[in-house]
Amino acid sequence: MERFGECEILNLTSVVKSGKLSPFYQSPLGGGWVQTFEKDFGEYHNSKNAIAVSSGTAALHISLLSLGIGKNDEVIVPPLSFVATASAVLMAGAKPVFCDVDKETYNIDPKKIEECITKKTKAIIPVHLLGNPCDMEKIMDIANSHGLFVIEDCAQSLGASIRCKLVGTFGHMSIFSFQETKTITTLGEGGMILTYSPLFADKCRAIRNHAEKYFSAMFLGYNYRMTEAQAAFGLAQMSKLNYFNSIQKENAEYLIRKLPKGVKPQKVREGCDSSYFIIGCTLEDDELLSSRDEIINKLIEKGIHKTQPGASVSKGYSELISDLPLFKKYKAKVPTAKKLLPKFLWFDIHRWKEPEKFKEDVEVVLEVLETVRNK
Repeated sequence: MERFGECEILNLTSVVKSGKLSPFYQSPLGGGWVQTFEKDFGEYHNSKNAIAVSSGTAALHISLLSLGIGKNDEVIVPPLSFVATASAVLMAGAKPVFCDVDKETYNIDPKKIEECITKKTKAIIPVHLLGNPCDMEKIMDIANSHGLFVIEDCAQSLGASIRCKLVGTFGHMSIFSFQETKTITTLGEGGMILTYSPLFADKCRAIRNHAEKYFSAMFLGYNYRMTEAQAAFGLAQMSKLNYFNSIQKENAEYLIRKLPKGVKPQKVREGCDSSYFIIGCTLEDDELLSSRDEIINKLIEKGIHKTQPGASVSKGYSELISDLPLFKKYKAKVPTAKKLLPKFLWFDIHRWKEPEKFKEDVEVVLEVLETVRNK
């Protein structure tokens, strides 16, 4: 099944012919395509409250604001994630507090969360990194015992689950991204919020669409709306999601079985089902570790690494969020995350790719790893 095809084209054509591109000015809840996409996405997660927005970053910002988080508040986040996880906290006027990660799962370490909690702490944002579910049972226990909100960052984990319960359905709120690199996309940018609470959902919808104007609210709103074309594209993509995820998982598990000694894959906890958005690995062999750049360069030469979604091998994040200039003032004790960063080798060569073709690519990867090790 092709990533983009006739279904997406037909839906986009329908939007263009209708002449209704973003009728939020006519209906504060958005047009028919947006509302249908929300319903479809919500039903997939068995949730009645889904709010489509312009990006995953917007989803995080709106979620924080809807929970009343702002000035003088603290939000616990992992340092190993895309910058939006922490920048959205600053956008809300709050302070990010960086909590270290587990060395095997790469996710926020529940054992370290308690150490980060102060009287100012209002929320935790666990990130299901690379599609790998966090330990949500422990995180929710900690949050409930301290009266904290939990916003699940599911930007990379659509379809992942814990004991058959989808990620995004554990916390008070959750966010998803449909940016171009994600498993499904809404024309390059887009996001979604889920929440169990109708009250939170109503506030999110108001914040998304100029709350002070269209909802006569006493709080500020923004233009974080999703267009009809984005939603129509997203609906077509949703019809392919289960297939995409099944291929993603099958291919990822095949590569993981084939990885040589010295290349250690990200640990998936028992009872969890990763969506394998990216196949995260660490190089535990000194020869491979010292040749990380060479490995990537050889994969470029052989056409495996093309620096594009579904055809990329990388060193992962180039730095921790806490090491970026804007965030250095928020002192972070994250030794595990710092040790992981220089050891990463991440594979995104398995998505939207039929298994037979993928197996050919895996043989090239194994050949390169063996060549570099034995040079």
